[in-house]
Amino acid sequence: MKRLGTLMQFKSASFTIMLIFVVSNIVNGQSKFKVAGGPKLYIGMEDVGPKLQSFMDQKNIMRVHVIYQRYVEPKGDMKVDESLLVSTIERIFPDKNASGIGIMDIEGKPAAILYAKDEDDPDYQSILNNYYLKALRIAKNTRPNVYWGYYNLPFNAFWNRTDKWKANSKKVASLLRECDIMFPSLYEYYPNSRVISNQSYVNDNLANALSLAKQLGVPVMPFVWHRWHPSNHKIGYTLISLDDFKSHVQSILSAGKGNPLFAGIVWWGYDAYLNKVKNNNLMKEVAVSRGNFNDYHDDMTLQYATEIMKLFK
Repeated sequence: MKRLGTLMQFKSASFTIMLIFVVSNIVNGQSKFKVAGGPKLYIGMEDVGPKLQSFMDQKNIMRVHVIYQRYVEPKGDMKVDESLLVSTIERIFPDKNASGIGIMDIEGKPAAILYAKDEDDPDYQSILNNYYLKALRIAKNTRPNVYWGYYNLPFNAFWNRTDKWKANSKKVASLLRECDIMFPSLYEYYPNSRVISNQSYVNDNLANALSLAKQLGVPVMPFVWHRWHPSNHKIGYTLISLDDFKSHVQSILSAGKGNPLFAGIVWWGYDAYLNKVKNNNLMKEVAVSRGNFNDYHDDMTLQYATEIMKLFK
């Protein structure tokens, strides 16, 4: 996402793609990842402060690491740089037998081709085989004891949740079949209103992912973010209130309740980058707190994490 600076979003689907790894891979088409003890919370922020880290340690919350697109195709030419990708994975996971969670963030033209082109289109086949599957197989070969999957696959949709959208999800089944976990995006775009129902958005997208999960034997962990999506030009990047964020997380937990392939939720964020580029919304939040960014962010994320964890029973 080039640090959120050029996040690509269309009303029909988000074209940002991330690659996530947790621990191990697929055997005979079935993910080895087992959903035990109900859905869990995972943290996908690099800017975890000491207070939040202490809370995560107490609650055994696993942390996710992100590999950004520049470590996959540094030239922006839709060509996987195998050497750079391998060295990046080895830097994050120095032990060849390492386990953990990571995310590869891929967006822009590669993701748009994967979404928009027909399955028999040469461009689609090229990006599928020479980019996504290639990167996935490099990652598996580099750290075989890690679970892998792509963020926002299957593709999400806020407005146009049509048969075509579902067909586009099924279109990438060959890629999802090689993943261990599916990570659909369930970021928030608009507050609830008379014409907008976030619950129906959550229900439809999670049902679509879980339907594919049943077919492929691959569990699901949707992504959430504590800020309104930047495609909303009025409130994009602003902090979602704690009550609204809790309600959103609860709606996902309710929609996935009882499904054995619903594995949990990944809470992602990159406020450190927004602070670096002096995002106006974040600067206002820090100013109101009368502190510095690090203290504000650590206190805010700890408060949100404390309340969110109460929902995971």
